[in-house]
Amino acid sequence: MSSQVKYFNFPIQLLEGFLEDSKSCLENIISYSVCYHAFFTYEVSEVDEHNEYEPDPSDESKLNDYRIKAAMRFYHINIDGYSYLKETGLVLLDSVPKDSPKTGLNVSIFWDYFNNHKTEFEKAVLLCHLALKSIVMNRKYAKTQNLFMWSRMNGNTKSIKSIDSLDSLLHKYTKPYQRQKIIDSLRLEWGLSYYGERSRGFYFSYQLDFKDLALAAEKKKKSRRLENMKKEQREIAAEVRKGLNSKTD
Repeated sequence: MSSQVKYFNFPIQLLEGFLEDSKSCLENIISYSVCYHAFFTYEVSEVDEHNEYEPDPSDESKLNDYRIKAAMRFYHINIDGYSYLKETGLVLLDSVPKDSPKTGLNVSIFWDYFNNHKTEFEKAVLLCHLALKSIVMNRKYAKTQNLFMWSRMNGNTKSIKSIDSLDSLLHKYTKPYQRQKIIDSLRLEWGLSYYGERSRGFYFSYQLDFKDLALAAEKKKKSRRLENMKKEQREIAAEVRKGLNSKTD
């Protein structure tokens, strides 16, 4: 068995309603992720060890079955759940826009949440983790604002305009104390680096440590201040030239 860490990759919309019914959301996540892997990232070499051969491409039904079962083996999922997973996954693949922002959930964390009882706060922590992952993607770090983070936790692809649009169960986690508890938990247990000094919004990373993140953030802010200063100077210079030209006319 490969020791490589595997992830279920899925659209952020599948997180909608997670605090109310996490089990259904997780079932949708695994169904979508397996079918997505089957049709978009599958490689024949993944199932060579089973001495199986891909069926004739002209037999679409058998080919689909083969690929989905191969994806289930890739994730070490019991084949007994094949029918439900296939039906649900294909519907989700067809209904969710292909260009939706995605996030990735470590398979071992998935099974921990799927098989074990989790408090609402623990679910909120996972939501925040997945929301931030969907924002930073493969970059070393990113900057975002609370409202966008909460929007992604709510399953929205774009930022909402007010917290009133959030799921009612998510409201309390927008309070400063609860928000800080979530961030602290992610920093202590999930590998998050967080930096919000003198900034509208905050910088965060899952690759950089705090020192490197702070350095990157301060360089970014300095670069932005210089850019704004140069823009302002260009505008002033243009006004001066315009004034001089009007006097010579």
